[in-house]
Amino acid sequence: MARKDNENKLPAVQPLRVLAQLFLVGAFLLLLIGDTVLFAVKGVFSGILMTYKSIRAFTAWIYARLVSFPKRILPRPMVLRLPEIPRPSFPLSRIRSLPLPALPLYPVIYFFLGIVFTLLFIFLPYAAYTWLRMLPNPKLLTNRDIEVTTKIYDRNGILLYDIYADQN
Repeated sequence: MARKDNENKLPAVQPLRVLAQLFLVGAFLLLLIGDTVLFAVKGVFSGILMTYKSIRAFTAWIYARLVSFPKRILPRPMVLRLPEIPRPSFPLSRIRSLPLPALPLYPVIYFFLGIVFTLLFIFLPYAAYTWLRMLPNPKLLTNRDIEVTTKIYDRNGILLYDIYADQN
């Protein structure tokens, strides 16, 4: 009998382990969403770039083959000669400073694109949903009966009469 009781018991759930697993699942989902958005953005921009390049190549082909303009002969421009500046006697390589390393801009651009897409596709629809949820139901507004009364006061502000349309 004691053996059956031990078999029916479930193992104890560790809350920190469950929270850690939920956190990892959330992080994985965010990475998946980010990679999907990045893939879509790259696809759209590469399509736009390919379209632009093909249109540019086609217009250059049309321009070279079909359009011909007469050659204009322009007068030769005047050339001004400046006096020569003497070079320094010491080597310039010692004076040059070290170049600064170029920082890649792609992570920054992707970060801001992620912020924009998050605002557009998550926060904006959520804000619209909460705003629309707060609006009253239009069907309840048309079914509401508002009693219209006429109140007559004296000059001191004391109520003399309450007149209802069908009741008094």
